[in-house]
Amino acid sequence: MAVYEVSIVAATAILGYDMFRDEPWTVAPQNRVVTGVAVTGSAVAGDAAIEVRVGTTTVAKKFNTTTGFPNRDHVVPLNAFVPGGSKINGPVVDAPITSPLNVLIIIEDL
Repeated sequence: MAVYEVSIVAATAILGYDMFRDEPWTVAPQNRVVTGVAVTGSAVAGDAAIEVRVGTTTVAKKFNTTTGFPNRDHVVPLNAFVPGGSKINGPVVDAPITSPLNVLIIIEDL
C-alpha cells in the first residue's frame, strides 16, 4: 500500500488542471487499486472538487471536506481498479477559492 499527498496552490488548481500531473506514481506497469481518497484545503469545506479518473473513466468525484491537510479521518473508501499501464488523473472540476487544494490518495498494488 502506498499513500501519496499532493498540494497545489489555488492559482494553479484551475478548472481542468490535473492535480496528479507531475507525479511519477500515476502510471505503473502492474495492476493496482485506488482504495481511498481525501480532498481538503481551499477556503471552506465544499467549495472545491476533483474527479479521480482511471484513463478517461471517472471513478469518483470528491469535494474538499475541510481546510488544511487531509488525514485518515478524511479518507473516503474507494475500490477503483487500475489496469497496468493506465494513468490515474485528478482533474479539478470545482476550483479552490483562495488556499491550496490538498489530496491524499491510497493505492495498492495487486
